[in-house]
Amino acid sequence: MVFIVEQEEISVKEYLLRRQHISHRLLVRLKQSGGIFCNGQNVWVRHICQRGDRLELRFPPEVSGGLPQENIPLEILYEDEALLAINKSPGMPPHPSYKHARGTAAGAVAGYYARHGIQTQVRALGRLDCNTSGVMVFGKNPLVQDRMVEQQHRGCIQKIYVAVTEGVFAQTEGMVEAPIGRKEGSMIERCVSESGKAARTRYEVLCQRESHALLKLYPLTGRTHQLRVHMAYLGHPLAGDTLYGGSSAQIARHALHAYELHLPHPLTGKMLRLQAPLPQDIRILIDKTGLVW
Repeated sequence: MVFIVEQEEISVKEYLLRRQHISHRLLVRLKQSGGIFCNGQNVWVRHICQRGDRLELRFPPEVSGGLPQENIPLEILYEDEALLAINKSPGMPPHPSYKHARGTAAGAVAGYYARHGIQTQVRALGRLDCNTSGVMVFGKNPLVQDRMVEQQHRGCIQKIYVAVTEGVFAQTEGMVEAPIGRKEGSMIERCVSESGKAARTRYEVLCQRESHALLKLYPLTGRTHQLRVHMAYLGHPLAGDTLYGGSSAQIARHALHAYELHLPHPLTGKMLRLQAPLPQDIRILIDKTGLVW
């Protein structure tokens, strides 16, 4: 990763911490691994850079952190030296767990990295429920991941979901502001609760018929099961979402798809618009319920 220094006489440490917003933790890692180079020469963090100098960060090779390197086909939406974005299929767990040790998105990415000689850990920006399909983004080095997490905290990343819900909305757009916490007695289920964490979701009805509606959902916070809980709270559970009151008569999983992700590129700042086409089961549901996409 290369930066061209724009300032006169600035130390490597000050430039990386103050100008490039690299964390102290990551700077220590680079220092310990000898991964800082100025105009091709290995330098210390005290080295003084001049305007126009070429400052390069070389991250030490990493392994996938114990993940199984699985040979699972990936639908790649975008890839460069910094990022990998995939369209996760419905039913694919995002990460290994005690119930799903294999067949995960993380394992598939670990295998992809191994086959293509990409020596880095699997670092996902957030995660999707097992049965939620759509865009998942992975950072290819610690700096990229740090910057994406910072962008997310500052609200620079916009996520747009497509959902099919049950019932007819009285209003075609609106905002749900209702705190979400764990449901008493359950390790999985969430609910709207005064003691929960603040949660906000904007919704837009694209089309509706007598029994179902097609929506775009914009989560403004990132609580577990947020979209599913908020739609159920409105009296419009997701089709197929039996955990929160939906019916599985028309679709075998909750009808939720991470359709778009807008984010500034963590290195260039250029705005990226990543889009994952609707999966077949949601398209079939839309046709069966008379909705129009």
